[in-house]
Amino acid sequence: MRTREYALRAVQTDDDGFLLDGSQWTPDVAEEIARELGVWPLTEEHWSVITFCREDAAREGRSPGIRRIAKYSGVHMKSLDRLFPNGAGKLAARIAGLPSGPGAAGPGRDPGNGILRQERRSADHFLPSADHEQKRGHERKGRTP
Repeated sequence: MRTREYALRAVQTDDDGFLLDGSQWTPDVAEEIARELGVWPLTEEHWSVITFCREDAAREGRSPGIRRIAKYSGVHMKSLDRLFPNGAGKLAARIAGLPSGPGAAGPGRDPGNGILRQERRSADHFLPSADHEQKRGHERKGRTP
């Protein structure tokens, strides 16, 4: 845990710079974090993403991942990469005053913890097997395996 000063306020962060207490976030704090990260100046498009991240996290109970941001914020993936270069999901979450994203490692976010392990199982369940892909390939060519 570290104490940093943003917008004349002392805020607590983890070692990666993510706020530990979201109530310490203000738009002025976001501006200073963005400046520190080289994501400056913050445009209306940046604020659209930041606002989405904060609202989604309040609703869902965790920081949104990059795919969720791209799907529901109205800002496409390529634009996210341009707005928040070198790690759009993490940069947006950090500027928005949220903990690091759902797939990030860190205290309480170890990829082996129960929540992530359950999500991983669910995601794997929907991945087509190699056998299924082989059958699909033959069906497209009008043959059966």
